[in-house]
Amino acid sequence: MLSKLLKHEYRATARIMLPVYVLVAGAALLFNLFMRLADRYNNVALEFFRVTSIMIFVVTLIGAGVVTLGLMVFRFYKNYMTDEGYLMFTLPATTDQLILSKLIVALSWTVLTVLAVVLGVFLGTLGLVDWSAIEPQLSLFFSEFAGIFPKSYLPLLAISLFVSAVNSFLLFYAAISLGHSFANRKILLSVAFYFAFSAGMRSVSSIVSIFSVVLSDNLFSENVTDAAVSSYMMGTQILSICLSLLFAIVFYIVTRLLLKKRLNLQ
Repeated sequence: MLSKLLKHEYRATARIMLPVYVLVAGAALLFNLFMRLADRYNNVALEFFRVTSIMIFVVTLIGAGVVTLGLMVFRFYKNYMTDEGYLMFTLPATTDQLILSKLIVALSWTVLTVLAVVLGVFLGTLGLVDWSAIEPQLSLFFSEFAGIFPKSYLPLLAISLFVSAVNSFLLFYAAISLGHSFANRKILLSVAFYFAFSAGMRSVSSIVSIFSVVLSDNLFSENVTDAAVSSYMMGTQILSICLSLLFAIVFYIVTRLLLKKRLNLQ
């Protein structure tokens, strides 16, 4: 049943997400075109269109992320918290399958949006940036980075970003589910619970960060080494992943229990 839910969700969201990616590519090409024309011809009209294309390009890149997040959260709300919930919860699917179908699709489109934005930046700057002049600085940066951080740091960073994305969506799901377990002011309560959960996460993370710094006395010694800094950064990254994973598990359990026991569609 999970595969059927995923198929339906991908189809429903693709109707919006694919045009968004087309807009990103179109804005990038438009930006590239007017940048080239304005550099070649000294024209007031072209200068106006160049500034306009820059604004459109930036707004489109930011908008792609906003639309992705907004659509994924809205789909959870619309399918499970409105009248559609009466139909969705009569399907032969478990609560876990219902939650995972939304989460998997949300994460998939998030990754695709990041790739679309990166591709958009590449298309927008194609032929405009002299990468040969930047390459020495990039090489120097990566060589210094490799000298401080071990090779396993980048995979850890990627895992941390992925777990953070999972945690972010489950935070929305938990807040919406909890807010809609009440009879009145459901949306207002959902927003309130979202900020309350976010504040709680920040507080716990701050406390843990303070303890990690206090316990790392060797970082503040005069003879601090690159190995000590590297070890601290690796430990911090692992700690961040564990915290995000812990929060994600809590939010998942909250969402699951509320959808199964306290759902109020009235």
